[in-house]
Amino acid sequence: MAEIILHHYPVSPYSEKIRAILGYKNLAWRSVIIPIVMPKPELLPLTGGYRKTPALQIGADIWCDSKLIARVLERLQPAPTLLPTGREATCVMQEQWSEKFFLLSVPLVVMQPAGQKHVFRDYPEVPPEKFLKDRAALFTGGSQGRASAGATRAEMPGLLALLEAQLASAPFIDGEAPTMSDFALYHPVWFLLSNPGVAAYYDPYPRIREWAGRMASFGHGRPEPLGGAEALRIAAAATPQPVGGSVDAAEGFRAGERVVVAATDYGVDPVEGELLRADAQEIAIRRQDPQAGELVVHFPRAGFRLARKEAG
Repeated sequence: MAEIILHHYPVSPYSEKIRAILGYKNLAWRSVIIPIVMPKPELLPLTGGYRKTPALQIGADIWCDSKLIARVLERLQPAPTLLPTGREATCVMQEQWSEKFFLLSVPLVVMQPAGQKHVFRDYPEVPPEKFLKDRAALFTGGSQGRASAGATRAEMPGLLALLEAQLASAPFIDGEAPTMSDFALYHPVWFLLSNPGVAAYYDPYPRIREWAGRMASFGHGRPEPLGGAEALRIAAAATPQPVGGSVDAAEGFRAGERVVVAATDYGVDPVEGELLRADAQEIAIRRQDPQAGELVVHFPRAGFRLARKEAG
């Protein structure tokens, strides 16, 4: 199997979710550090325009969205499992709930000077106003608005009280071993706890802090650095893997059609290609890039819009 390549940046919470899974599964991987804001000249040739972080590359296959990336890693390394039998639906529902948890966490970091100071200390070329402008563009045109500081103050304490209470009965959210639920809920907590300016927010929640420590102890696996230009060369030299699944005729699409895929919540930049798969779990399209060659880009079915490419 070709190497696992993760395109990410250190302070990205969704990247930390994937890095922690790589650690739990003790996987070797190549680490490509991408810019924290646009432009991302060595990522977009691979994704076709999708700009959110992280993205996973194996040869000439690119997977977008951390939920799908997590499932790819589960297939590659089934043990220890993240989706134990009988807990699959619970894990998915808690993973969806973690999206709200993350959005409520953002104002505590990026809207407070103490949090901003530590987020941007390693990015002198990205002042807070540039970052906020970039994220405003990210949230333009989708269904998901940005959480306000007021919403965070009103809703976060109740959510954290529930999580604190649940962790009284077991070391992990679903019991004695971590599942996808833990990794999905860990990254919003990590976002604050890893920031010295705002980490004290979790002082009233000792069980959450202890649980986060257990999650952090898994580490990040066995990463090795890789340049973005080299990742493009790897893609160009590779052949995409055969695509499983099918195109669900109930949706009215056919394999081989020119289509456009875009997230529906935020980061709705469209990606165009030839449709290979569109079933209940995944969308896959084939596209060509002058730098990266022939690629197959994969998206989760949930949370993404599939449409025909209009002629003209």
